[in-house]
Order: sequence, then structure tokens, then C-alpha cells
Amino acid sequence: MNLHRYDHHSQGYVTYNYYLPGPFGPIQPGDGYWLWLFEDVTFCYDIDCPSEDFYLPLPTYGWYLIGQPHPGDSPLDNDTLGYYVWLSQGGGPPERWIDHMPPAIPGFDWVQEPLVYYMPDGYHLCGTQAFEDDTLRQFRGYWMYTFVDDLSLIIPPAL
Repeated sequence: MNLHRYDHHSQGYVTYNYYLPGPFGPIQPGDGYWLWLFEDVTFCYDIDCPSEDFYLPLPTYGWYLIGQPHPGDSPLDNDTLGYYVWLSQGGGPPERWIDHMPPAIPGFDWVQEPLVYYMPDGYHLCGTQAFEDDTLRQFRGYWMYTFVDDLSLIIPPAL
């Protein structure tokens, strides 16, 4: 009862139950999870991580708990490396993350920045505007708020 995922549609947590695992469902790349541990442990599990751009559908506006789908780290926006996380609305062409967060042009604010993640010392912020981190990191869950429907988050393979 220590592993949780957030269900956007019901706007609530779904807790993994060993005796009734069906409602929790399988662990999916791109989804974020909360895991509460009472002591240091090592655990292993098999998962197939994508080796190409990962499209995470965000069908309606609101909160999502997302995760890094690739093994490694993905900067949200890095001109030096030529590496960008993308957004697409309504099946349109991919557009850079940094171009669609407040204070973007009114009506083009697609996502809220910063993303919020939790570490043992508390909550932290991730974004492109001088926050504590600017990179999606493996094994972290990030709270993300979208302002529009029919959005896709597109994360290229990790560096």
C-alpha cells in the first residue's frame, strides 16, 4: 500500500494493492508514481523504455503526474545541446516547451511552469526559468498542470 499513481480522469490517487492489483494497472513509461519507503532498499523491475520520441497524451486540461520515460535525463530546453522537449496540441506540429508556458502570448499558455517533484528533503521545482532543476530525470515523478485540452508531451530519447 505504498505505491501510488495519479488518475487524471478521477482526479485522485490509485494505490497498488497486492491482493487486488487490477485497478492500479501496469507500470507505464511516461507515468509518474509515488513510492513511500520506510528504509533504504534496492528493487529491480523489468520495463521496456522507448528508444524514440515518446508521446505522452494529455487529453484534458488539469493535473498530471508524469515521469521520465527514457533511461537517462532529458533537458526541457537546451539550445547549446540542441535538445528540446516538445508539445503538440490537437495533432498539430511539435512546438518547443519553452514557447508555451506563462508568460507566453495570451491564449498560447499550454503548460504551467514549474513542474513540481518531491525528494526526501521536500518539494522542488523543475523548469526553464532558473528553478532548482531544468531537466526531467529518471526515477522522479513530476506534477504538471496543463491549461488546454488535446495536448501531447513529446520527450526525445535521453542524452
